[in-house]
Amino acid sequence: MIFELLLFLFSLIILLMLLFLFQELLFFP
Repeated sequence: MIFELLLFLFSLIILLMLLFLFQELLFFP
């Protein structure tokens, strides 16, 4: 159960990082 929670948080952080990366690429081509 704790492992699933950690995995969920890790994937969420990765998605947020990708989102910021795409924002930077879109705003600064």
